[in-house]
Amino acid sequence: MEKLDIPQGTLDLMILTILAREPLHGYGISQRLAVLSHDQFQVNPGSLFPSLYRLEQDGKLKATRLRRSLLRCEASDSSTTVRDLCPS
Repeated sequence: MEKLDIPQGTLDLMILTILAREPLHGYGISQRLAVLSHDQFQVNPGSLFPSLYRLEQDGKLKATRLRRSLLRCEASDSSTTVRDLCPS
């Protein structure tokens, strides 16, 4: 599969869009991304987890550590819209 260059912030936006529907763990998020993009977009843990940690630090998602290596994430505010997340 060819690697695509995507604009900065796209992964964060996709993660938050997925988590607005239901809380998921990291693996579930990566699987949902693959399904929704018909396997055109696959994210590796080296990209996914830094994004999850950054979004948690920014207060955009809540992460619950179920085990040392497992996070369960949910959007902090389900009323947040895509427009709220995109800079003008």
